[in-house]
Amino acid sequence: MARRAEGGREVSHGWMGDISGRGRGKPTGMTDETIVAVRQASFAYAEAVRTTQRFFDRIEDPTDPAVLAEYAALAEQEKEANDTRLDAIAAAGFGVPSIDQTAS
Repeated sequence: MARRAEGGREVSHGWMGDISGRGRGKPTGMTDETIVAVRQASFAYAEAVRTTQRFFDRIEDPTDPAVLAEYAALAEQEKEANDTRLDAIAAAGFGVPSIDQTAS
């Protein structure tokens, strides 16, 4: 697992590399911009999920209205990040609808 500092905090992801796609060799059927968009959208979605996970690590009273409001905001951020990720995957032409799509 690769670790690197981003914005003053350490971030880990499951592969060794730069999500921008620089230095990754020749593109294989996709423009550099398309694959970079997929990488960035996937990274943003994963970060949104990690943020929600950290929220659950620290809450003490799940009935507190402030906690519920914070969760609602985090859930919306996750949904928006997932929608962006799915759009990028579809634009790249390699989505798997039976897996990538969920009922709203």
